[in-house]
Amino acid sequence: TTTPATTTTTALPEPPDPCTWRDIDTLLVLGKRLFITQGQYAWSIGLGGKIVDRPFFLRDYVRFLPKTVTRLLAAYQTVKGDLVLFADGWVYMVSYPTLELRASWPRRITDLGLPPNAVINAALNSHTGRTYVIYNDYAVLEMDECIMMARGYHTLQTVFPGIPSSVRTAYRYTDGHLYFIHRDRFFAYNEFTETVTSRRYNLIRTGYKYLEIGIGVPPTLDTATLHVAMGDTTGKKILLNAEMWKGLVDSRAIVCDYLARANGEHVNAHPPMRMDDLTIRFASINGQPTIRLDTPTGRLTLSAPTVPYLYGLRHCAERVIATMASVVGQVEAKLRAFKHAAAGVEDPSDAPRAIRDSKDFDNNDLLDCELLVVVFGNI
Repeated sequence: TTTPATTTTTALPEPPDPCTWRDIDTLLVLGKRLFITQGQYAWSIGLGGKIVDRPFFLRDYVRFLPKTVTRLLAAYQTVKGDLVLFADGWVYMVSYPTLELRASWPRRITDLGLPPNAVINAALNSHTGRTYVIYNDYAVLEMDECIMMARGYHTLQTVFPGIPSSVRTAYRYTDGHLYFIHRDRFFAYNEFTETVTSRRYNLIRTGYKYLEIGIGVPPTLDTATLHVAMGDTTGKKILLNAEMWKGLVDSRAIVCDYLARANGEHVNAHPPMRMDDLTIRFASINGQPTIRLDTPTGRLTLSAPTVPYLYGLRHCAERVIATMASVVGQVEAKLRAFKHAAAGVEDPSDAPRAIRDSKDFDNNDLLDCELLVVVFGNI
């Protein structure tokens, strides 16, 4: 007799949960989807925030990658629509959507003009049609896509003022902004106005919804206002004043109790709660409990998993609010002084120089530097 042959099936590892990821390798918008990669896995997420596919192995789609590649370092889409992937010192140009490797590729990063020991942080094609590769935490190579070689070399602060060094990744989004991830913070950058949004906390891991605290300056440059904003990357945004934010925080017990009871069982919706110009409405979407925040300028829906994360940031937010509130008067005083200095020039393009040369400008003061670049840099 012969012993029948046996086969052993090795179970595939459980795919990671994107909500628990602490590090994201790349983010890339293709069509109406945001693709996120971490390690050898990728997720496809609709721009409305809905995960539309199960996770998939990168190697199942980009089969030309060597088996030694364990993750992508950066990815972007060219003006012509091809994908450019960075991995282990090599660069791959891929047709999209067929995902076929282009002729004469891959190439070494040195062929593009990068140093042989360059550590790639991110790569992106901007809304103005310029392509950048960020490497070694602070350096930037500008790419000439016609010949796929370096057009010039810069520093991160020169190209993107206000963006901190050591960004983990960056991507172009459909709302007109470029997004940079630094540690657990998302920075939204507008390359047309050269303004940077800081003190932005993401409310979900992908950064689709965010909490932002800042001091706003209107076009008249005559006042400064502290605001707390919540929004998403599709452009929805609500602004809360201090009283509205306090009311939302003070409602934490009621809101969290409703979401906890409504998760998994049918309960009657809590009546709307109003404080100042903010109304909290309780509802459900596809059987999942939600709250909707209504203000005179807009509305925003938050899912049950997002709300505890928002409330978990309340102490951080209150610390930032207190710090920024203490300098609002200083901001307004600087605005008046800088407007006076700028009024003395005939050519508006000379205004930043006039401000910088005035007795009121301190080159070592962070507030002065930010006001000069963000507010007066394009008058």
